[in-house]
Amino acid sequence: MNAMKTTTNGTTMTRTMAALFLVAMASAASAQDIKFAKHEAPKARVLREEKIRERLNRGDERVQVLVNLVQGDSNQAVPALASVDQKAARKELVKAKTERVLSRMAGEHVRVRRSFEMQATIWAEVTSSGLAALQADPDVQSIESVERMELQDVQGGTLMNALATRPQFGGAGVSIAIVDSGVDYRHPQLGGGGFPNAKVIGGTDTADNDNDPLPAAEAHGTSCAGIAAGDLATVGDYNGGIAPDSKLYAIKVEGADGVITDAALVAAWDWCVAHQNDDPNNPIMIISMSIGGGQEFSACDNQLPAFAQAARNATASGITIFVASGNNGFSDSMAGPACLSDVISVGAVYDANVGYHGFSNCTDNSTATDQVTCYSNTASFLTLLAPSHDAYTTDIVGAGGYTTGDFSTDFGGTSAATPYAAGAGAALQSAAKQQLGRFLTPSEVRQLLVGTGESVTDPKAGIAKPRINLGQAIASIGTTPSPAPTPNPTPAPTPTPVGGDDTAEPNDTAEQAVYLAPGTYALQGMNNDYFYVETGSGTLTVSIQGPQGDLDLGVNYASENARNLTTSEREDSNESVVVNVSAGEHVILVAPYDGLTSGYTLSITFTPSFDDIPACDGSMCGTCPPLLAVGMVMGLSGMGMSVTRRRRTKR
Repeated sequence: MNAMKTTTNGTTMTRTMAALFLVAMASAASAQDIKFAKHEAPKARVLREEKIRERLNRGDERVQVLVNLVQGDSNQAVPALASVDQKAARKELVKAKTERVLSRMAGEHVRVRRSFEMQATIWAEVTSSGLAALQADPDVQSIESVERMELQDVQGGTLMNALATRPQFGGAGVSIAIVDSGVDYRHPQLGGGGFPNAKVIGGTDTADNDNDPLPAAEAHGTSCAGIAAGDLATVGDYNGGIAPDSKLYAIKVEGADGVITDAALVAAWDWCVAHQNDDPNNPIMIISMSIGGGQEFSACDNQLPAFAQAARNATASGITIFVASGNNGFSDSMAGPACLSDVISVGAVYDANVGYHGFSNCTDNSTATDQVTCYSNTASFLTLLAPSHDAYTTDIVGAGGYTTGDFSTDFGGTSAATPYAAGAGAALQSAAKQQLGRFLTPSEVRQLLVGTGESVTDPKAGIAKPRINLGQAIASIGTTPSPAPTPNPTPAPTPTPVGGDDTAEPNDTAEQAVYLAPGTYALQGMNNDYFYVETGSGTLTVSIQGPQGDLDLGVNYASENARNLTTSEREDSNESVVVNVSAGEHVILVAPYDGLTSGYTLSITFTPSFDDIPACDGSMCGTCPPLLAVGMVMGLSGMGMSVTRRRRTKR
């Protein structure tokens, strides 16, 4: 879908799909010199290569990897995948690419565990020779080590204002995919029969490659399913899921050995896109996943390319993904893949005063309604909050789960918050279909839940995020919600209105670019907005989020004595790009498409490389243990921006 568009200063750009641009331009370039172009696809690379080599060196004959084939600009929007014909065309393209690469590989050195349907990714076991052959293949974009992931272990319905609307908007006509340890479809509130049944209408097992999603012993997925969409019942404190009229798909990702890998999770998302319309009357519109691992300090699309592609495919299909932020108690980061720009990350709050709660990594001596739990990971790029502890929900039938009965009385963690949020998403989609005659886009789901939420501040992080208010979100369908509250504390410097059409005028040209330090800024755009940031060497993350309009964003960033162009093209104003930069000045452009006006939030995050971190000495950190060194990195991410704040002069 190519179209030409002209910016307000006369610059003409080729548009594939409108979105965010990080635009490279030489420091002496004028506004008229700026050219928007596609970013060249990165060369094949190996992510977490040290882990692959370590496993091979210790004697493992083969290691598991995810092989991502070249599938266009990884930052471009994926073409729509909502229709059967669009999905069929994508499947044929993916199959052809996959078979072409595998035809060149020796079977002994590259053994396929699973080929994905909707993205050109292969889950394989490779020898050292197989790894070398894949690295040299021109159709291979990147190779990732396969890593283990962790479970992130109707009270909440009241806090979310979800019960009053449930009789009318209970999720009818929508399916939720529970990507987890499996779902016990024998439970009375989850169908109560064989598989598939009236509630759990489909699913698969991507870990063991079979079609039965019944859990082996772990009740985690069963408990999540009950929160999101369990049938109505009155058993103890259980009174049904947030979206009890929704159907469920059970995607089991825990293997018979009890291991969950990121490869099985990516395969699960891929399966959901491919099988979205198996029941056209109840399409998969929501994915709920309370699993993750690692620690990410910014949007992680570049670090998790297979996940990122699967998320883009889901978004292009109209599927909204909810992922748990994790239970590590981080105040500046979260687990992957909640860090992806195309998913909604979910943190946890208490729904009431439930007294003292101690956990393995922290303690809440007292609790209260809307208090963020001590373990819930919080970061500036967290999307929203939902209830947690102590959820009364479904358990594996009999003695095989958390209890000897059929219900768990104290399920919690961001694991519980995520299906609460996913159930809200399903109810919102059901209401939209009834009121508007169509489903919402994932971007609209995000905007409504964020824009109508109740602002809650996490005291350990000083960051405010919206806690879901489902009743208000449903009432706001068809209207434009207000932007989410700016995280607390407000970063400095905050742009000061100086006249003109937006909050940083005059900054319509590169020569007028306004300095911004890393932080988050509430802005308004009608014409081109230019900003610049000065950094050392490290990782620069730039993102925008807007409730309406179609904005493009652009940056000239220095990298190894050169300047590079990275683009990400989508049809909304919610974008994120991560780039590695050298020391210098990087210019950011935000441009509206076709004169559209939009308020937006611009976020800039910089993490310095180890080369920019001062060496330890005895007076600074003693022996400098690894944990302290990491703390220094994060501290310097704020310290390294103490530069002269100035307005760029004409050159």
